[in-house]
Amino acid sequence: EDMVGRSITALFPINREPGFFDHYREVFLSGTPTVREFPIASPGIHARWLRQREIPWSRGVVLSPEDITARKQAEIELRNREETLEAFLENCPGICWVGDEHGRTLIGNAAYRRMLAALGVDRLPERLEDAFPPELAALYHRNHLRVIESGRAERILEPGHREDGSPGSFEVFKFPLGERNG
Repeated sequence: EDMVGRSITALFPINREPGFFDHYREVFLSGTPTVREFPIASPGIHARWLRQREIPWSRGVVLSPEDITARKQAEIELRNREETLEAFLENCPGICWVGDEHGRTLIGNAAYRRMLAALGVDRLPERLEDAFPPELAALYHRNHLRVIESGRAERILEPGHREDGSPGSFEVFKFPLGERNG
């Protein structure tokens, strides 16, 4: 409602920056509709991110903006969480990995990758059975599922392999992360 009947330059002073009107001219001259997403900072407009359809028309370009601020903020928050998790994993001196309820490894830190290499596994395994003997893979999977089902963290003593591939017993911390089936 705030936009109806107002000029684009009054609504979006940022459009006065070099390139905005050149882009609209290009859409008009090419006859090719486009969709762009961009941040905005205009007084009187509550949106901070727009998704804008730009459609050539006989007398100019039709602009159809949509407020995508909430979606962009969620994307930024998710990206920040992913970066935090990756930083945690990469800086953790112990063996760490994230797996799903099907036994797939989604991400693993450098210590985990070194341990896999010592076991002759050259990439993150798609299944626990691809990296560990069947009896260990089954034990790990049962423990994973118990933690996922309970929704609570557990401290477990599990047999396993050190970074050099030798066997050992490990105090393992398992905790649910994110949504099930996600």
